Amino acid sequence: MANREELGIIRAARAGRPLAQVELGKLYLLGSTGLPKSLPTALHWLERAACQECPEAWELIGTHIPLELARQSPRPLALWYERAFDAGVTRAGLVLAQLVLEPQAGAARAAAPSARTAKAL
Repeated sequence: MANREELGIIRAARAGRPLAQVELGKLYLLGSTGLPKSLPTALHWLERAACQECPEAWELIGTHIPLELARQSPRPLALWYERAFDAGVTRAGLVLAQLVLEPQAGAARAAAPSARTAKAL
């Protein structure tokens, strides 16, 4: 159960305060005595803060949110990884490249004929 301080952060985050959203995101990134570690929940709160132009939020997304979770997000996250990379988070650039390039590579592979198909032609 969340302690008094964490409850205050939760209330402020729900009220739309970006700094509280970042703090709540951090608590879920690392876990705390009252809140479990949960990357999807951390992403939820960090993304809400990022939408309010909070640089710390997109840097935390770029640093801690893995590619697999970014792919599962119902909303595109590439913008936050791009901003984190521009702020110097190298890992964010790697995830950004995979988010942007892999779908195109997969579509190109699907459209290209296989070696067997090419021989048959």
